[in-house]
Amino acid sequence: MSPSSLDTAEEMVHSCAPSVPAEDNPGVVLGTILGVLANQGRDKVTLITSPGIADFGSLARAIAGRIHRQRRQRIDPS
Repeated sequence: MSPSSLDTAEEMVHSCAPSVPAEDNPGVVLGTILGVLANQGRDKVTLITSPGIADFGSLARAIAGRIHRQRRQRIDPS
């Protein structure tokens, strides 16, 4: 990981802290969007990311798979 990647990761850790209001917290916003879509019957999601966070797709895919196995709810990242 490059120093700039570490800086970006640290920035996201702070942005997603429990003390950050929900409307300003990117983790809460993304989770809310995915949850609302799942409740509306959507079972697939496509994430288009910038090159700087291209690895996020792999993380999202892993998280979605884990949720599916634990809760028998399905959101397939593509």
